[in-house]
Amino acid sequence: MSIQDLGSVGELIGALAVIATLIYLSIQTRLTRKATEETANFASSQATYAAVEAYDRWRASILENTELADIMVRARESEPLSAAEQLLYELIFERLFFIGAVSVQSSVQGATFHTWSTGDVDFLLRLLKDNPVGIEQWERCRPMVGSISPAYVEAVNTGLNLK
Repeated sequence: MSIQDLGSVGELIGALAVIATLIYLSIQTRLTRKATEETANFASSQATYAAVEAYDRWRASILENTELADIMVRARESEPLSAAEQLLYELIFERLFFIGAVSVQSSVQGATFHTWSTGDVDFLLRLLKDNPVGIEQWERCRPMVGSISPAYVEAVNTGLNLK
């Protein structure tokens, strides 16, 4: 076998190695993409679960405390509240505002696909529309809430037609 024949065999082996490398890289790329999608889906479901769990704890705190439920009903009906009741009413909403802001911001920073605009914001908007006095509390709290999640504040303001 001449040098030229050996060179031809070397080129053939090199071409086969390139093809094998390309096949290997395409398989690895596919596996990496699938793993990334699964991770993103898991993170999204975790963010959704965390938001639902936080809202559920908020609702449970009202269900477990009939005094808080009574305060919410009286405020909704525009009945006067004592100073202590007014403070509790404000804190009920502050807690909800911060829960939503943290949920939205964690999904934004985590680059998840958690649909906060249709979950977190819509829940708050329904609650505020049922409790118009809560909108006053929103307007007082939104600068603090905005420092946590400007996107959440913008979405709520848009839903309430506020600037």
